[in-house]
Amino acid sequence: MQRNGHIRSAIGMFRAVIIPTLLYSAECWFGISKGMLNNVEKAYKKMIYSLLDIPTNTKYYAVMSELGLKQARHIIAAQKLSFINEISKRDKSNVSVQVLEEDRRIHGDKSILAEVQTLCHQYGLPDIWEEDCDGLTIKTRIDEENYVQYWKEIGRA
Repeated sequence: MQRNGHIRSAIGMFRAVIIPTLLYSAECWFGISKGMLNNVEKAYKKMIYSLLDIPTNTKYYAVMSELGLKQARHIIAAQKLSFINEISKRDKSNVSVQVLEEDRRIHGDKSILAEVQTLCHQYGLPDIWEEDCDGLTIKTRIDEENYVQYWKEIGRA
């Protein structure tokens, strides 16, 4: 029972302190490379395993599923989509809206809105720049995709 209390406290600390610190300003991490995203995920995993004293050969997806934690990449995607979703609701004369539209005009497939469109497709969401979407829908779809991925990986093990 004492070990269980330690785990709950550690997870609470992880959610309240470590995740927000590690992923500070992640809603603005557009254009981050896959390599950098993998490095963030590795650091995230290392912190969880260290904090909970989990052997390094323990399957990551099983640990994350059991602890009820999302992968860092899904948290980052949720932050990006929520951020752009809020901007999309602003008047078209808003400077933020105009900057994103200009970025799309100049950079096309490499623009922030193109990345958002890719994320929306990946998570089965409508294009949040073009269609109204509530924050709960974004969170729910990302949570679902996170857990589907966990179960696929656990099934492979």
